[in-house]
Amino acid sequence: MAADIPDEIRARHLDRIAAFVLRARRVEAHSLLRDLRLFNRWAQGTTTIGPVDGVMCMTQDVPPEEAFESLASRCRPFLLTRDPIHWRAVFGSLRAFLKGDSRFGPAVESLRDSWAKAEAPDSEAGFAVTRPEEVASQAVWFATLADSWLYGDLVHADPAAREKAAGHTLSSRYSAAVLLYGQVAIHVVATLNLIRQARTAELLLVKEETFSEPVTAKVPMRFPMVGFVQADIGTPTQVMFDALDAVQAASTTATQAESAAEAEPPGTTTTDEAADD
Repeated sequence: MAADIPDEIRARHLDRIAAFVLRARRVEAHSLLRDLRLFNRWAQGTTTIGPVDGVMCMTQDVPPEEAFESLASRCRPFLLTRDPIHWRAVFGSLRAFLKGDSRFGPAVESLRDSWAKAEAPDSEAGFAVTRPEEVASQAVWFATLADSWLYGDLVHADPAAREKAAGHTLSSRYSAAVLLYGQVAIHVVATLNLIRQARTAELLLVKEETFSEPVTAKVPMRFPMVGFVQADIGTPTQVMFDALDAVQAASTTATQAESAAEAEPPGTTTTDEAADD
């Protein structure tokens, strides 16, 4: 249990879990996950078979590639083995706190097993792809196609990744990527929700700000200004700083004067006005 964990190690586990939460919330906030029912259809590879323009086709509905690219990028840290929030490392930290709990212990193990299958589908859970119009004889495992899309089309231009899917089109690589990385996104959110529940049960002492800190940029961006100076190109930096100081000093003086005027009781007069009377 958590009480048996040395303070330094406990802090390290909690830091990792907190880091995971922040990045997982970015996945959860992605526009493609607003409609979870539709996203699940994409990630499960739901297909329809029927005629299209007189040709019998199997149709797989997928999200727009540009939008899915950003989601896959947000999921990538959880799959990089050297990243501190790789999913296996995160589950190691979750186990440290939850393995002895009768409710959360089994849930952690079950979700961990599901993660392993999502990241590296076995022959019972996946499929191979071969299309006569693309490759005459080479059947490629769908996870290989997905990796080829990620490393050959999206984040890198890795020729080795492209070679593994040689002959298969970008559409084939992308359709496989939606299945694999769509499942990863679903598992990220499931893990985030498990952490929320364990925190509510007071089994994970993750700080509140970890769940409330903004994780997406708001547009348009507005920044409060305390001063503004316009100068010619080449003006020394110190000259601009001095000008800003002067602007701020003048603003402070004006604010103090307004405050003093508002503080005067109604009907009072200044010393000069009294002397004139």
